Order: sequence, then C-alpha cells, then structure tokens
Amino acid sequence: MRLFEWYEDLVRVYLVTELCAGGELYDRIISIGFFTEYDASVLFKQMMRAVLYCNTNSICHRDLKPENFLFVTKEHNSSLKLIDFGLSQIFANPGILSSLINAT
Repeated sequence: MRLFEWYEDLVRVYLVTELCAGGELYDRIISIGFFTEYDASVLFKQMMRAVLYCNTNSICHRDLKPENFLFVTKEHNSSLKLIDFGLSQIFANPGILSSLINAT
C-alpha cells in the first residue's frame, strides 16, 4: 500500500494512503465460501510477492493473516495489498531472513 503523506499532532499520527475499497481478504473468503484453485493461486502469488518484498528490505511483518490483505477494488480480479505493519520488525542482518527462505 502506498503512503502519500503523513501528519501528526500532539496525540496522533495520521497516514494518507491509497484507497483500497475492495475490503479484506477474510471478508471475501467468508462471503464466497471458497476460491477456485486458479484464483487461490493468483492471490497466493500476490501475497508471497508482498512478503518477499518486505523480507528483501529486511522487514518481517509478523502478523500475516487474511484480515491484513486488502483488495484494491471490489472486482473479481482485483489485486491485494498488505497492510498493518504495527507488529513488524526490521532486521539488522538481512541474511537471517534470506537463509530461512533459501533453506526450503
């Protein structure tokens, strides 16, 4: 998800991000019941690309779940965005993550 701007006052920080009007992956799973194998593979690939991007940049999200993936639109073939980095951790040694990924 793209961050356009941020503001802060004495109490809060405000983030201005791109609009993702398609809702959570969790809600879509509940509403349709299941995905076809093809649709599931497309979504899973997008999810893993987001995780790989984070890990490549030494970030571990630490809260991956369907509620933290948003659809950009309500369309059937909408792309996913990873959100909620509140528990994320930056790794000082990026080799730790890459060695775990390459071990499989």
